[in-house]
Amino acid sequence: MHFMYSSRVSTSFVNHPLTNVGVAAAGGVCVCLFMTKFLRNVLERRTIGQLSVVCYAGLLGIVSTVLALEGFYVLASAYLAFVLGSQLHPTFLQRLGMFVVWFIDIQVFGLRPIGLILPFSFLYGLVAGIAIVQAGKRQARNVSL
Repeated sequence: MHFMYSSRVSTSFVNHPLTNVGVAAAGGVCVCLFMTKFLRNVLERRTIGQLSVVCYAGLLGIVSTVLALEGFYVLASAYLAFVLGSQLHPTFLQRLGMFVVWFIDIQVFGLRPIGLILPFSFLYGLVAGIAIVQAGKRQARNVSL
């Protein structure tokens, strides 16, 4: 955020601790959902040691990050339209229209951070995949003893 926006723009919402914790928690939930099947396959020794499996974990890291950020964008749009927009006393259809406008606005400016974070997301998924594969190999050795 520091590099993307000038000092004239207020980033208090983006830098708020609750926002950072919320995005991190949403990302963690997404990673858990996507990595559960992957973990099960590795621990059942079906896919231990394959490079494609580790790359698949990297792709799961990308998917979970994008899904978490998109969820954040939807929630931010809903907050702006339904909570802050309620001060204007609009009808439900007007609030729904405000939601669409806010979502498009946030989505347009949110594509750049998603693009910038994709390599790091892949790397994080890759590291998690390597750790899971190593744990699966270690468990396979312990079971065979």
